[in-house]
Amino acid sequence: MWKSFQHNDDLYMIKLVTNQNLDFYVTDLQNIWIQNISKETLLSQFQEFNPLFEIKVDEAVSQVAQLINDISSLEHVEVVKTEDELQLILRSSKAEFKIEFNFHFHKSTSEVFLKEVTVPLIQTVKHLEERQNMLYNLVQKKDRELEEYKLEKGLISRDDLITEKFDESQAGNVDNKSMMNVFGQSIFWDNFVKRYGNIETKIEDVKMDPWNHIKRKRKVYSAKTSLKKGKGIKYNENK
Repeated sequence: MWKSFQHNDDLYMIKLVTNQNLDFYVTDLQNIWIQNISKETLLSQFQEFNPLFEIKVDEAVSQVAQLINDISSLEHVEVVKTEDELQLILRSSKAEFKIEFNFHFHKSTSEVFLKEVTVPLIQTVKHLEERQNMLYNLVQKKDRELEEYKLEKGLISRDDLITEKFDESQAGNVDNKSMMNVFGQSIFWDNFVKRYGNIETKIEDVKMDPWNHIKRKRKVYSAKTSLKKGKGIKYNENK
């Protein structure tokens, strides 16, 4: 997972991908740098920067991963860039001993930037749009369920439980500069998934039922058939 941090006025993101070796990525949202390193080499470098530690391979990997997870709150973060390389120095003193690790990244290609940054961003936007649509439909169904309940049982008497009916038009206003409602277009998205794949997740399919749009009249109960008052619900009675 990407972690964000800032150095001077520049914004960066960094992530670690653990396979047989370790792949470290860092990006300034325009370029991307990568460092591929074996776990054994990482251990050797960790011991070089932290000679007081007696540590095993998995522990060294865990310590460096923790540095990345905490990068936005570390005491010392230094970035040195050249034309083709980026050096990142992280230092933490939260533990009993100060921990330091130096990364040496090499500038990668636009294809790697596309794969590691652009494609996941598009997939994330599409995924969030699908979740939003699911939640919109669910809230609208809940509004209809509450309306049905009030028609059958009466109005809710507790003011703190009364909510306004959900209006999707009020929640859907977005700036023209946003990327909302762009990637869901069927032809684009179908071809995008064929080429780059999709996020491996499942969203519950919640659809509005046809009866959700049918208006019903409120049912009025007589004093003989209505339940006793005082349970948080007001009932109508014919006199």
